Amino acid sequence: MKNTESPPDRRSNFLHYYAEPNFRINDSLWKYCPSDHLLHIHIPKCAGTWLKQIVYNSQSGTHRFNHGHLPAGIQKKMLEERGFKWDQFKPWAIVRNPWDRLWSAYKYTKWGGSEVNLRPVMETRGKMQWRGQNWKRNGEVFIGYKGVLPIHHYNLQHLFDMEKESTEKVELGWLKNSTIGHNFKSYVTNLYNRIPGKSISKSDNIPWWRQIEKNIYLDPQLCFLREMPEKGEVIVPHLFRSNEIKKFLKWAQDNSKDKFMTQRSSDKKSYNKSSNQIHYTNVYDDDMINMVGELYKKDIEYLNYSFEE
Repeated sequence: MKNTESPPDRRSNFLHYYAEPNFRINDSLWKYCPSDHLLHIHIPKCAGTWLKQIVYNSQSGTHRFNHGHLPAGIQKKMLEERGFKWDQFKPWAIVRNPWDRLWSAYKYTKWGGSEVNLRPVMETRGKMQWRGQNWKRNGEVFIGYKGVLPIHHYNLQHLFDMEKESTEKVELGWLKNSTIGHNFKSYVTNLYNRIPGKSISKSDNIPWWRQIEKNIYLDPQLCFLREMPEKGEVIVPHLFRSNEIKKFLKWAQDNSKDKFMTQRSSDKKSYNKSSNQIHYTNVYDDDMINMVGELYKKDIEYLNYSFEE
């Protein structure tokens, strides 16, 4: 007798890997936006933080379907479980030159951004300490709201707790990224060598980015665009390069009832940029170019990038 049961959906396994508490906060506080159907697949270090504010007309980037950095396949599964269909949306993503993106992730971790400095650790008398310890003190003096919020009746303390949890995850991710290498060359070399000292499987069935500690800054861009993070077809039809922001905003505005996006983009400067603005082409030598080319080979081939493009 044939087994007619559907195979288990492995996308649920990746939800724990990628999930961030702040997407629950956004879902709790959502408000109607005429661009909600423009579903953002937010690849880390691809101008997403700023563009959310422009496209959804929100200072914080909060909107109904803001799922943080969840890959497209996981977002699709979550939306279908909530009664939506994938073809109700226009999924979009900004992609970036892999050599440029890796340098951006490294320097942002090391030096923070021009608007916010989220560097999670600081050195004090030779010891590494959490820069974000203030949230503990803030939590002690926090006076809980005894009533309920007017939006969806969520308790303010609950949202505060989720925000605290989200901050901890961000800080931990920064700390892990900071310890991969003491400079950019050792950072790239250690990634290429799969982090010396760790027991690494040589099996091709395990991608290199799954053989190191969780760090979504390092996950290839295809992970965020496919039906499954590790395999499958790309299900995000609207892809724009990071140097095509004007082209993207025109597309977004043409596909929304909000006709003020391009105007907002002129009024609001790009956000979350690293405070170190050295161009990526000035920090690579030939060996590093080849190593990153091998690490992100599939991204480079699918997105049709070269080092200087």
